[in-house]
Amino acid sequence: LRQVVVVDPKFKVFTRAWVVAELIQADRLRISPRLKMLDAQSCKAFRHEVSWIDIEACEASRPEDKADILARAGDIQEFNRRLNALVFNKRNGLLSSFEKELVMTEAVAMNTLSHLAHVAF
Repeated sequence: LRQVVVVDPKFKVFTRAWVVAELIQADRLRISPRLKMLDAQSCKAFRHEVSWIDIEACEASRPEDKADILARAGDIQEFNRRLNALVFNKRNGLLSSFEKELVMTEAVAMNTLSHLAHVAF
């Protein structure tokens, strides 16, 4: 199983309580999350603009939904620590994994183009 998180250009997805709660739940269930962003610049912008995600600052459509999410989160400090490690960890966080995936994709694309150019000429 895999969890795909599509990140909007303004990173609003990380301000939604349900989204961050589901990231942690997927992590607990050992479901590998995968980010989808527009490009590498979006990832860099996110790192620059967002340094910490706080579940208490997140929004929900209904106040009772947010209250339920916070109640289920338990220790808020631990939840936030785990969430931020999941997203920002330089070795294996979601952003780092996205960046590594981009590098690999670009390398494969360059190799394919190089091979096609060689075959064509």
